[in-house]
Amino acid sequence: MSAARSMRVLPVSIFLSSPGDLHAERNGIKNRISLLQKNRGISSEFRLDLYAYEDDVPPVAGEPPQISVDRYLIDPADVDVLICMMWSKIGSSFTHPSTGVTYPSGTIYEFERAYERYRLTGRKPVILFYHCTRPSEGSAADLEAVRAFVARLQSPNGYQAIFHHRRFETQDELLSSIDRDLPQILRELNQPVRDDAPRSSRDSLIAKIRSLWVDGFLESTFDSVPPLPVAYEYQSTSPTAALPEAALTGLSLKSHFRKSDCRLLMEARAGAGKSIALVQLLAYLIDEAVRDRTAKIPVIFDLSAWTGGSMRRWIVEELDRLYLVGRTAARRLIDNNELIYLFDGIEGLAEIADVAFDSDQNASNPIRTPLACLEAIDNFRTDVLGADTTEFSACVAARPESVSASETKQLVSKMFRSRITLMPLAIEESERYVDNEPGLEGLAQAVRADDVLRRLLVRPLFLHLMTIAYRDQPVSVVIGDCPPEQERIRDLLTRYCGSRLRSEVALASADHFSLRETRQALSWIASRQNRSLFLMELMQPEALGEGPQQSYRTIGSLILAILLGLFCSIPCATAAWMEWRTAHDAGVAWSKAIWLFVNAQSIVLIGGFLAFRYLRGWKSGIGLGVAFGAVRGLVVMQGAPDSPLPGSVRDGLVQGLITAVVTAPYFSVCLEVMKYQIDRIVPLRTFSWNWKRGLYGFLMGLLVGVLFWTFLGAARGISFGVAGAFIGSLLLSLNFAGVYVPVSVNQGIRRSVRTATLVAILATSVTFVAVTFAYSLATKDFGEGIENGVRGLSASVAWLMFGGVPVAQHYIFRVMAKRYYEVPLKLGAFLRFATKLHLLQQVGGAFSFRHELIRQYFSLQQER
Repeated sequence: MSAARSMRVLPVSIFLSSPGDLHAERNGIKNRISLLQKNRGISSEFRLDLYAYEDDVPPVAGEPPQISVDRYLIDPADVDVLICMMWSKIGSSFTHPSTGVTYPSGTIYEFERAYERYRLTGRKPVILFYHCTRPSEGSAADLEAVRAFVARLQSPNGYQAIFHHRRFETQDELLSSIDRDLPQILRELNQPVRDDAPRSSRDSLIAKIRSLWVDGFLESTFDSVPPLPVAYEYQSTSPTAALPEAALTGLSLKSHFRKSDCRLLMEARAGAGKSIALVQLLAYLIDEAVRDRTAKIPVIFDLSAWTGGSMRRWIVEELDRLYLVGRTAARRLIDNNELIYLFDGIEGLAEIADVAFDSDQNASNPIRTPLACLEAIDNFRTDVLGADTTEFSACVAARPESVSASETKQLVSKMFRSRITLMPLAIEESERYVDNEPGLEGLAQAVRADDVLRRLLVRPLFLHLMTIAYRDQPVSVVIGDCPPEQERIRDLLTRYCGSRLRSEVALASADHFSLRETRQALSWIASRQNRSLFLMELMQPEALGEGPQQSYRTIGSLILAILLGLFCSIPCATAAWMEWRTAHDAGVAWSKAIWLFVNAQSIVLIGGFLAFRYLRGWKSGIGLGVAFGAVRGLVVMQGAPDSPLPGSVRDGLVQGLITAVVTAPYFSVCLEVMKYQIDRIVPLRTFSWNWKRGLYGFLMGLLVGVLFWTFLGAARGISFGVAGAFIGSLLLSLNFAGVYVPVSVNQGIRRSVRTATLVAILATSVTFVAVTFAYSLATKDFGEGIENGVRGLSASVAWLMFGGVPVAQHYIFRVMAKRYYEVPLKLGAFLRFATKLHLLQQVGGAFSFRHELIRQYFSLQQER
């Protein structure tokens, strides 16, 4: 079955358990499962993985057979289906060395392992038990033991989890039952599990990780999965547990991980598939976390993005940045030891190991090398668990050269219990695959004549790249001038990427982008991604470079100030027009409204620009508060109809000062809580309510209302009190500790737009009603109440406060990226287009290059 197809099907693991007296029946079942796998109806939906001790477990002198089965084969509790058979005996008893529990036989031990897991999950493993009833010459004691066990299956007080318990006399009867039972089980396993119970943060995180990595990454990466099986070489740091080389293929990653006490090092050369293997391990571990609520949650981290220093701090930042887990929740997951740490990309640190740092570099930023990174991981597990580091669960995937230094080897021996090495493909199988693929005749001839190509062909990534790059190419093009291996790899990548960019998929795509535009955009992303997943919603201004970043700061501050001024000045000018149209002609009303709009917009524009451009955090909030105070004073001054400078200057100054003093803390707290500043884009991704803190905000608003009532009258007291209570309660009640992972492109920005719009609608509605009521009650004039209520619509500034600022920043950033680097404005459509070309792969709402070598290729192509 092809790799492309295998990634679209559901893998189903089947464990065959029986004593040795049913050898012929075991062979019959294995043959029947092989035939089922060839059935189109089965193979299009399922991949049947059969585990049988006679195929994978070698005889080990001096060791009980069941211990060898446990070491080399998958745990029966982890499979989807257990097929158990008995006839004339149950097998030999043994005592488990870890638990000290004695079992009547290995078969019963395997049965009970699966049965206990079924009781926990209520779904898997499905147990099929088949009892052979034909006459036997076994001993009376053995036959009685078998009858006693079967009786427990039929007893109401015995085993209560058997999917089928069938009898058979001949092998044909057994195989007929298999033909009937297995398809039914497969149909049931393919049904989604309904779960109507409320989801906890743990459930949400597990579901999102599965959606990102299992459903997203693996399903979209089938094109990069080797079409031939990859062999594993397993070696334990304990000499007594080392495996003979003959038994080192076809073993389960999860079983190896468990046998290593959940501390495993996975080695592979570039292109051998270690990243895919790591995600496959995650898929197995995620299934276990779903079945068992006490199981830890596996999370993948890319060590090439490690910034140096504290590993704990970096992991918290990555959980927040990539998985969008709030930092409070991230620290809780770490402190409670609820995570399995799956680390990839440590070879990215090896590339900079020889870089000389300036002598005046801060000592708190150490050199980022594989050794320093592993030391940080070792210190992290000690900090988290103290002396009890045996409970720390981690798997590190690395290239051999990254962990080959003597000091690194010593640390690896200390940290990890076992090591897996992904072996090259067999050259005979690789050549056979190339021979059987249409259009690869030139490659097949070149491989047999070129040793460099032969060395590359046994690495799954390069085998895949060659089948695309050299399809329908003559042998002379494939071999070329026989350059060294590194130059051959660069040529291969150039041909592969060029083939993808000019493919029929690219030309037929509804969202077509030019060849130059695609190359330029991918080069820009590659030079700034640094191996980690690319999230549109988390793009930051520093990705623009120093010059464009300065332009972004100036233009972004200006646009934010314009938006702030519009939200404030339009309601004030509208209210002025409503007030003056009843006392004067239309020309006077319009001129007064325009005069007020221009002055208010100018004040907020200047003040807002200075605050956003040159101030940070709470200082920026003070600047905005002063600008609002000035506008408030201007609004009061515009009241008198016959004065060149309308209204009372004294009243305007007083009210402007009071407004500035009250609003400046609100803006300061808002910008601090939201982390809004021109140099950082932080979308409001989640919005949850904390009633206790919201009550504090409400009380603060009441205090503001009392102050305004005391100095400026009841109407202003009620108006500002209601507005302050609403904004304050929203601001303080925000809870950033929730678990949220994007599953679609740019979901964070879309959520930020939705949150900002919802809050703005609520804020303007509440403020308009409150101000209209307060002024109508104070003046006994409903018309004047409406006019002042329109001024209260300036509360629409809440759109910026609660999610609008990062939305504006994001699209300003997109325009600047288009201006300086020709990155398409329709960036989401472009990323999906590049995914169709198999240059990128989508992981939920994020993207990454298909392989680090492809990222490096495009990184070197950048023209600016």
